[in-house]
Amino acid sequence: MQGGAIPFVAGCLFLAFGLLAMQGVVGTLWRSRRFRGRADGKLVALEAVDGRRYSKASDVPTGPNAPLSFRQVVDFSADGKTYQARGPFLMREVTKVFAHAGGQGTVTTTVAPLAFDPGSTVPVAYNLSDPRDATLRGTGQTIYLIEVFSIQTFIGIICIAVGLGIFFFNGNLAWLGPDWHP
Repeated sequence: MQGGAIPFVAGCLFLAFGLLAMQGVVGTLWRSRRFRGRADGKLVALEAVDGRRYSKASDVPTGPNAPLSFRQVVDFSADGKTYQARGPFLMREVTKVFAHAGGQGTVTTTVAPLAFDPGSTVPVAYNLSDPRDATLRGTGQTIYLIEVFSIQTFIGIICIAVGLGIFFFNGNLAWLGPDWHP
């Protein structure tokens, strides 16, 4: 080995980080293959974190003590049977206004209403071998995931290239065999 120990360790670290970044992307894409089934479902309720369900928009509590996280509950049909899918928990917008006058202060908390239209159509993705394993499609996270995957893939490729470049330019590729020359 012609190169020093520090470039060798740096090359190993870059290579390992790049491979881990790429494994994260490939692993996530591989796991998402299980949701191959597609169906249109009907929004039937909102479910709070504590398990309470609200089937009408007027039933959803408002005010400062109202639950802040909800997820959609959707009924869909697959293979002639009806199943339920639940989406990710979504947060309601909370606004706090602080007012000070004459040494006294007040706080007003406002909780935004939820966009909840019972009976509306929601796209569902489900596992073909077990339709009970289902999730909602198009929950607003698709663009976010594409951006994260793009950035993670780019960083992974760059780290792998830098790691291999460090090995190549410092002569740390002697493990390839006696015929290798930089």
